[in-house]
Order: sequence, then structure tokens, then C-alpha cells
Amino acid sequence: MSDLGVARDLFSRALAVMVRLLPSHRSDWGQAMQAELAALDDVRARRRYALGCARAVLSDRAAMRTVAAHLIALTFGAFAFALAISIRAVGVRIQTIVFVVVLGVLAWSGRRSGLLGPIAEDRLARRIRSGGYAVLGAYIMPTLASIALVSPHHDRSGVWAFYLALTLYLATVLVATARHTAAPTRCLRLITVLTIAGLAAWWIPMLLYASVRAQPSWALLSVAVTVLLGLVVATALRWPTQQAALAALATGVATCLLIFLAAESTYLLDPQLVPDLGHVPGMTATGQVDQNRAEAVDPYVAEFLLGAVLGAVLIAGSSPRRSVRRTDTSLHV
Repeated sequence: MSDLGVARDLFSRALAVMVRLLPSHRSDWGQAMQAELAALDDVRARRRYALGCARAVLSDRAAMRTVAAHLIALTFGAFAFALAISIRAVGVRIQTIVFVVVLGVLAWSGRRSGLLGPIAEDRLARRIRSGGYAVLGAYIMPTLASIALVSPHHDRSGVWAFYLALTLYLATVLVATARHTAAPTRCLRLITVLTIAGLAAWWIPMLLYASVRAQPSWALLSVAVTVLLGLVVATALRWPTQQAALAALATGVATCLLIFLAAESTYLLDPQLVPDLGHVPGMTATGQVDQNRAEAVDPYVAEFLLGAVLGAVLIAGSSPRRSVRRTDTSLHV
């Protein structure tokens, strides 16, 4: 191939990479730029045009968000994989590597057409997906670090269930915000409102009253009420059955996850709130606090696993073939 041919091909490939950064609703613009570049024969003209297109793409906010998302994802993946291969227990190491790879595949699938993606056009869907990535990523990274640093003699036989639950949570976030699933804006708004209300209804009393902290069943009650409210509101507004079920299930998934994370964070940041479960002979004061915190969080694992199960049901009931137009822009409640 001649030097001119190599340069021509290089500019075409560079522009193709830049066009891939554009959001889907700007794809026509990207195709038009590529078509105009293909019509140019002069190498200098092609270079000037390709550089101008690159500047135009990089000035697009959505494209820059895509660049930032890719960089964050690559950084997260690199650190997560490094932690995975540093785990000393061979079985746990293999499970963790598989988990990290599956997360990467899910994130990649979230940008492709199908059940998990691409993301819906409305702003709320983008915010929910970004928030889901942030919450799960902020939880997964320190958790992997703690697993990597734990003693090889520590029992980690159930780590696969933990990884499976987190995988289902991520998949649920992707399905609920994908373009081809029945989750219009009004449905996402209801999910957001009920999730915040359900979390607050449990967390505020939990922070204020020792009796609530001593009875973790209050958290399960909060989840049940939010799911029921989702069904009641959707039914009262005469939403289609699939939308009503999605609203209820997604609300339950989000509430379960946030209650579990709130319980862990609360007891970690304020050890004085940890219920005293009694002194264990021979255990140091620090060890006693850690033991109490672990046992105080254990009941909330039920919410964590329940949310994963609800997410699995939501995913199983979703299909890109049964897509619903996302034309609703308000929540009439």
C-alpha cells in the first residue's frame, strides 16, 4: 500500500474511533462526517477535515462523558483484576477473576443493542445507571481489597453467592435503564421516589432508636411496604402490567441494596451505634467491636440476597421484544 493509501486509511480509522464516542442520537452526524471524509482525495484536505471533526466530537459533552466513562471503567477493571490475582486462596482467586470478567462483559453489553442496552435517551435513566455504577463500584472495590488481604485460613466458601448477587444487581440496573425495556420516565421516577422513601423510613429511625437497631426486621418491613406501594400506585394509575411489575421489583431491588449498604456504613462510621452483643472471653476490645459490628450487619444480608432474587425475577420477566415507547415525561401521583 502506498504512503497516500496508508494516510487515507489512518484518517478514516481515526475518525471512526472518534465517531464511536458520540451518543446514539448523534450517530447520523457521525456517519455524515465519515461519508464526507471518504469523498476527499487530497491527503492534506483529509487531514484538516479529520482534525476538525475530532475537535467537534471532543467538544460534545456526551462524547466527553463517554471518554470519562471508558477511563473510569478501565481503571476500575485494572485495579479489580490486580486485587483478584493477589488473593492467596486459589479457589477464591478463580471465583474473583471470573466475577471481575463478568462485570466487564456486563458493562460492555450495556452499550450494545439488546436486553442490557444501550442506555435510554432520557436524562433520568442516565443518572440512575451512573448512580448504580458508582454505588456498586464504590462497594465492590474495598470489598475485593478486604478479600485479598484476608487470611487464607478464613472461611470464604460462600463468596460465590456474594459475587452472584452483585452481578444480578448490576444486570438489574442495566435492564431497568436500557432503551428496549418497558421502563418509561414515569416508571423510573416512581422507582426513585419510593426507594428514597423506603430507605429513609428505615434509616432515620435506625439512627435514632436502639430498639430499631435491635430489630433488623424493620428493614424487611420497609422493603415490603415500598414494593407494595409500587404496585398500588402503578395499578391506580392504570399502568400496563409489565410496567407495574417492573416498578415494584426495581423498587425492591434498590431498597434492599441501599439498606444493606447503609447498615454496613453506619456501623463502620459510628461504632457507638453497634448493638452490644455481649463480651467474649479472651477477645480484645477491638476484636469485640469488630465482632459486634459483623454480627450486627449479618441480619441485613437477608435484604442483600432478597434484592438479588428480586433482580433475577425482573431480568427474567424483561425482553427487548416487548419494548414500550418512552414517551411519558411526568409522574402523575
